[in-house]
Amino acid sequence: HQSRKGFAMKIVRGVPSLVIATQIAAEGFAREVSLALQKDVESHLKSGELIYRAVDGSKDIGFGIFKILDSNILYISGIIIRPGCQQKGLFAKMVNQARIDAPDVRYLALRTQSCPCWDAGQKLCYDGELDWAPKPGFNWVLADYLTHKAHIVSDYLGRKEISACWYQGS
Repeated sequence: HQSRKGFAMKIVRGVPSLVIATQIAAEGFAREVSLALQKDVESHLKSGELIYRAVDGSKDIGFGIFKILDSNILYISGIIIRPGCQQKGLFAKMVNQARIDAPDVRYLALRTQSCPCWDAGQKLCYDGELDWAPKPGFNWVLADYLTHKAHIVSDYLGRKEISACWYQGS
């Protein structure tokens, strides 16, 4: 994917500066920069095991934060991309880089209010290119195993269960 400046957008492992990450989050969530937002971003960055920056030339345009749960669940703590740089495959590039850096992950977990993020996660699981479970052709005999994986994620998040409508919105 090329940007309008001619630089290749790429994913690099590393933590963005708190100031830049807070600005990206503010743009991505269409909010003002605030101390509360900065604290939330800082907390997320500190909790990540795998953290990536999306860059266009030398400019940070997004970041992704991941945790590995139960050795094979890739939990997306957050991926945020500046609005003008969305829908260029950066979500998938970050997840794919995390899979390279943590090759034992087989399950993708995320919670989001964003329909585009949900769609991107679903596409990664169902397009047949990745070995995620469940996906079309999945052996549902393993459904109990997936329920166990869902409980691991819900325990991590401090919830009794994982369900649709986690948030009041999307």
